[in-house]
Amino acid sequence: MKQLPKTFPWILTSTSWVLLVSQTACLKQTENETADPSVLTVGEVNNSAGFTLQIGPDVKYPAFIHKRDEKWDQDCTITEDDLSTSNADLNCVAEAQEGDLFYAGMDILYNVPSKMCAYVAFEPYWYYQYQVGPGPTAIKIEENAAGQKSLVSHTTTGGGVTLDSSYEPVCQYDYSAADGPNCCLGTYTLTTVPWDATLGTPGTPEVSGGEWGGDEGACISGSGADTQTRDSTSNLPVADLFLTEGTGLSDVYKIASPLSKSKQSNLYVANADLAAEINAAMFGARYYTFTCLDRAFEVQARIRLQIQEWNTVAEFEEEHEGDPNYGEPLGVEDPPFDNFPYNDRYDWHRFYTAGGSDSTPYPGADD
Repeated sequence: MKQLPKTFPWILTSTSWVLLVSQTACLKQTENETADPSVLTVGEVNNSAGFTLQIGPDVKYPAFIHKRDEKWDQDCTITEDDLSTSNADLNCVAEAQEGDLFYAGMDILYNVPSKMCAYVAFEPYWYYQYQVGPGPTAIKIEENAAGQKSLVSHTTTGGGVTLDSSYEPVCQYDYSAADGPNCCLGTYTLTTVPWDATLGTPGTPEVSGGEWGGDEGACISGSGADTQTRDSTSNLPVADLFLTEGTGLSDVYKIASPLSKSKQSNLYVANADLAAEINAAMFGARYYTFTCLDRAFEVQARIRLQIQEWNTVAEFEEEHEGDPNYGEPLGVEDPPFDNFPYNDRYDWHRFYTAGGSDSTPYPGADD
């Protein structure tokens, strides 16, 4: 069943940014005390199933959710007995094939028993598609006798700066010239020293101020960038908060396909990051995270989910013994058809393998 959103002033500071989280008051859902714990139905809270994630019922292709580093038959479940123990912090993986994710996306069905959590917070995966940063706070420009202006100096705090053809300062985090977003934040003071033709020397400095004008929320991607409401200040996605005490919760988080969003990579859906060199600064929310809270907002349990794409059917069918990155890097172990390689949709592992050390650490060009 759908939820009725309300405003709730919860502050979440899991990284360097702050989220104002919205509460959702749950409608009364059907409760089932004796149902088969392996079977979940959307809108029916299964109190026998625990705090559980499964593949949604609308997913028609082969897919599995299981505990990370376990066989694929190990359910992604936290029981009531697991609360506040080491077993209550669970990492899970959803496995699907590259083409299925690209064409159809993914649904995550979640079940929260009525007596396990007072609240459940949900934050889906999103990442920085472009690097965001502050511009320099002070810039100095000088004009010569020919009317040409040049950059003399700028503060070392914040990113670099250049001058455009109109001698206006351009921040290194502003990608507007390449049809990208402006990701440069903050304000600056501009000191311009004009040429004094009468004296034949630099004249009196003119001081003005400006804003870099960047929009941090325009610089992100991933499913959470489209499904979540946005913080009124940062324009970043905010988490959902559900009141579940006494009612439980049974619903589906639907992830649109990259194809439907005009994306050319599976980065939009698949957040599995097997490559150790991936920079954590690129992730705003690295996981699809479900957090069980008591009434004081103390964490009782947490499930963090990664979605992993597989590049060949043969490896996928081997399940936990297979290699999802078979065919790395692009161009090695191609099938016998020109221009139709294994692993032709970017994921995080593929992004770094293909790009190498000379590639940007942000995937704007590939998504």
